[in-house]
Amino acid sequence: MKSGFPKSIFFSLILLSLPVFTFSQQEQTAQIIRKMVRAAQTTAYAGDWITETDTTRTWQKIYQDSTGKRFIQYILPLSLLGREIVRIPPAIYIRRKGTPKFRKRADLFQDRLFSGPSSDQQLDLLFRNYDVSLTKGRKFLGRKTRLLAFNPRTKDRAGIKVLLDQKTDLPLHIEKLSISGKIIQRSYFKNLLIGPVLDPALFTILPGQIDSARAVRCRTFTTVESLQKEVSFAIYLPRWTPDGFRLKTIRLIQFHKKNVVHFIYFDGLSTLSLFERKAKMSLRKKMPPAPGFHKGFLEYRKNRGRLRLILVGDVDSASMEKMLGLPGSKTISSESSRKIVFLVGFVVIALVIMIQFLSRKGSGRRGS
Repeated sequence: MKSGFPKSIFFSLILLSLPVFTFSQQEQTAQIIRKMVRAAQTTAYAGDWITETDTTRTWQKIYQDSTGKRFIQYILPLSLLGREIVRIPPAIYIRRKGTPKFRKRADLFQDRLFSGPSSDQQLDLLFRNYDVSLTKGRKFLGRKTRLLAFNPRTKDRAGIKVLLDQKTDLPLHIEKLSISGKIIQRSYFKNLLIGPVLDPALFTILPGQIDSARAVRCRTFTTVESLQKEVSFAIYLPRWTPDGFRLKTIRLIQFHKKNVVHFIYFDGLSTLSLFERKAKMSLRKKMPPAPGFHKGFLEYRKNRGRLRLILVGDVDSASMEKMLGLPGSKTISSESSRKIVFLVGFVVIALVIMIQFLSRKGSGRRGS
């Protein structure tokens, strides 16, 4: 009599354990992402941060304390040399070279994955739209790293690779990849000192240093209907968005007594920002949209009646055009496509029957 575990039961247990293993692996990766986001906000450091695209190279000196306050000074490009940005959540303060006062702005970048806390809903959305992997990374700045890769499950948006410091989980090197796998943006520390003693004056803005006349105010709304009551123009809401994107944030930005509506669509990693405002009378004439590529993001501008629309994001141009309802971006609905297929099939069958009828009629004449 043979002893041992039956093979059928053995393989069944293996199959049953696979979902558990996958869930455990996903949860482990989620914990690393949470640590990365927290490290990006609470790690005190001083370093030079470089961002490269095909056309530009930005060089910033960055100092951050353990509370998330950040002081940034531009080195490159020369047009931004000396510009200073102080981030004191939930606002940022910008001062150009040679000007005595800061302009206060809402921190409009806090919705990105690496710039704010990661909720369970956000991570769930991320894992639904991206395949996330964690592997051993190469040494960078003499530090051991882990490679965190986000590969989109649809072919209309960018992928991202992040080298994390193995000790602190701080992002050291980030690459944004196009659909074809080409690097379209690279950001990294040129040098880095973790845990320095920083002067608190770097993160202090006194009331007399703020240009209150040029302050930008930002309010958040829970519904489009409540926002519509605050503006004098009809808000445009896209009828279509790329798969996986959800409307996350509804804002009203006020600058110089002018209102700008800001919608943020999010897929767990990538964002699509849609800005709407009244178009100037001189710009209300019909003009072709001019797509541009700015700091790794695609930008479309379009006039829609009295509205000026600006869409910024990192999905492909076809998706952005369709989202704005641009000419040539219309697609045939599934119902219309079924009708067309039925009609074409009917015509083909009718032609086949007609050809057979004519061939039989011709052969009958020849036979007589």
